[in-house]
Amino acid sequence: MRYYPTDLLLTVEDAERALADPDSGLARLLHEARLPALAGLFAGAAVTEGLDRLLGGLGQYPWQPAVDSDDVYLLSPAGVVVLDDHRPGNTLRGLLLAWAVGNEVVVRTARESFWTTLAGQLRAFGHPLPPLRVTAADAPVPAGARLVSVPDVVPVLRTGTSDARPESPFDPAVFAEPVSAPPSGDTEDILIVLGPQEAADPAGLVGDVPAEDCRAPWPNRLLRREHLRGTTLSAARSADRAREADRVGARLRYLVGQARRTPFYRDLPSVTGLDDLGRLPVLEKEALEANSLPGSRGMSTDRPRTGEVLRSGASTGAPATSCTPAPTGRT
Repeated sequence: MRYYPTDLLLTVEDAERALADPDSGLARLLHEARLPALAGLFAGAAVTEGLDRLLGGLGQYPWQPAVDSDDVYLLSPAGVVVLDDHRPGNTLRGLLLAWAVGNEVVVRTARESFWTTLAGQLRAFGHPLPPLRVTAADAPVPAGARLVSVPDVVPVLRTGTSDARPESPFDPAVFAEPVSAPPSGDTEDILIVLGPQEAADPAGLVGDVPAEDCRAPWPNRLLRREHLRGTTLSAARSADRAREADRVGARLRYLVGQARRTPFYRDLPSVTGLDDLGRLPVLEKEALEANSLPGSRGMSTDRPRTGEVLRSGASTGAPATSCTPAPTGRT
């Protein structure tokens, strides 16, 4: 079975919304495990941005267009990925990205109950996710599996920046011990250099970590890339007809999931694949005009606004242009 990163994104977004309610099962699980900082890693926008960069675009997965030709690369999971649970934030980061590209994951841990329960909570959102096996910390690595080390996230404090803030420390579940200068030798750790203002909110930095991960080298150990020389994206899709329904079904699930984030479409039925397409309503012109920018945000999601420029096609007269500015501080 092929898994799709968009299903992992839907899971992360559902988890993010659930964690906004302190009484949700997921929030209670993290609280009882004394790991509340892990909630910040379920950052839907950051994970989406990161995976889009890592995979060269989400819309054409499992192919990645080459930048210097019409060729494509075929992306596939590494297979079975083993994660050692030394730091729970690292383990969760590895689990989410390994799942995103379709790997079966083995977590070797002393927190077997926690990871088993967390996986159950995430699967309860109903999106297809790869298998997870949770084993004792000293269990052998399964034959043929790939042991992947997820690097630490290390805050580097600029001169004059103190981390002596007992009310908001860098949570060790997510961050390594802060340092005052980058290491002199090679390191695979993810270094985040902070001044006084940035270091004042360590908890707020957690949501930036998924995007930082996807800029780093280590996620490439979670997947394989095959250069399909002389093969265009169109040709690759044509050769993949047997999986076309699954591939387009995954895109439909993601499209509907995003649409349900808007006021107009919040009551759309959930879908599992193309067989559910007939359950979706037909959009009438009057509803489109009444719920679209600039007059309405009924068809806009709850993502932070980035600014929009709309221009009519001028089929019935002079073109009309409308600009909606982004909030202060955004471009």
